[in-house]
Amino acid sequence: MQYSKAVLVSLCSLFSASILLATPSWLSLGGSFQGNPVGVRGYDGRLEVFVRGTDNALWFAAQTSPGGSWAPFVSLGGVIISNPAAAVDSTGRIAVFAVGGDSAVWTRAQISPGIDNFSDWTSIGGSTTTDLAVVQVNLLHAVPVAYVFMRGPDGALWSNRTNEVSGPWGTSWTSLGGYLASAPGAGVNVNGQATVFGRGGGDNALWYRQETAEGSLTFNDWATLGGAMSGRPAEVSGYVIYQGMDNAAWAIQDTTPFVRYGAPPTTWSSLVSLGGYITSNPTMSVDRQVYIVGADTALWTTTAAGGSWQSLGGSVVGDPFALLNQDGTDDVFAIGFDGTLWHIRQSSAGSWQ
Repeated sequence: MQYSKAVLVSLCSLFSASILLATPSWLSLGGSFQGNPVGVRGYDGRLEVFVRGTDNALWFAAQTSPGGSWAPFVSLGGVIISNPAAAVDSTGRIAVFAVGGDSAVWTRAQISPGIDNFSDWTSIGGSTTTDLAVVQVNLLHAVPVAYVFMRGPDGALWSNRTNEVSGPWGTSWTSLGGYLASAPGAGVNVNGQATVFGRGGGDNALWYRQETAEGSLTFNDWATLGGAMSGRPAEVSGYVIYQGMDNAAWAIQDTTPFVRYGAPPTTWSSLVSLGGYITSNPTMSVDRQVYIVGADTALWTTTAAGGSWQSLGGSVVGDPFALLNQDGTDDVFAIGFDGTLWHIRQSSAGSWQ
């Protein structure tokens, strides 16, 4: 069957229109930024994002209501040299951390849950020039515990701990040893054990240390999960994801069963390649949807279980960051080539169509 040129143009136009209708639109939140955004879902269900400005101050924006529109960016001041890290404490207060111009770790926290009025900047000491990992562990059988992890000037992993990410914090840090070639990533397993990950400085493999038990405050020795990494690992919902030396996305799942008391030996799935050709560190939302930046600078997505990749378009600089809205839809944030922060949201829970 043959078509005239006019018919072919019309068909192409209809196909292009269907793509535009099928994929949600990117929206700019404005600002002038560098580095990579991070975010959390707060006590009241609103998403809040934090990002380093081109003025080297920390900036944040928040939804006006859960899943709603966005308020303009507000500066939290400071002079920071890293991307921020953020977490929510057991009372619902958001705390944000970054490395200051003095290479120490600094933090600010909400004074009251759900109210975007933050305390002054406070130094909690330490010395690093890489990004941080922060985790809040809310325990069934013990008081909460919060950790900040950093790669020290000696390449080792260092930690600081308190009961709540909102503080108060001391300035004493403990070395957890090792030799890392990346900033750390951290999470909490199903049994309430804080787990920290990094790229080995000698072999580029994925290494980790884990608390010996819920609330134990002591860590098992370093153990390797293998692989050949490029960049830093990220842990979300029991999965660790990273960019491989082959520029594909890789994932491994913590398969340790839940027990009410005690800590069974940690078990892991095999490392699985999710394929793709990625130019960023991957991110994942808590519903286990993976997001990366492709060689075309567009945002791409697949699931942690694997499958085909779907392009979400856009033109992204650096690493994306994904959050889950209260209604179950993913919201993904990234800095565009124009320096503003852009985001794209699923049209319905679990679907980009």
